[in-house]
Amino acid sequence: MDIQEVLQCKCNPGKTYTSHATFRRHSLSQRHALYHHDQNKIDLHKRLQEATVELQKKTRECEIWKQKYFDEIQHDFHDCLSSAP
Repeated sequence: MDIQEVLQCKCNPGKTYTSHATFRRHSLSQRHALYHHDQNKIDLHKRLQEATVELQKKTRECEIWKQKYFDEIQHDFHDCLSSAP
């Protein structure tokens, strides 16, 4: 039983290339370049969405910390003023 290599590309589903040379030639085609470009665009959009969500989380976290420490400092300041002679 021989293991046979199957050469396929997602930009042309169902198409099987008969040799490495035909697959290489396909990889230089405009169809493959457009598919690759579209995939990169989709990946970048996903990464941008993930980064936006992460930024929103960090912004909320920063606001919580800022509010917490601002309240503490403000409370300490009022205590200091009220205990002054």
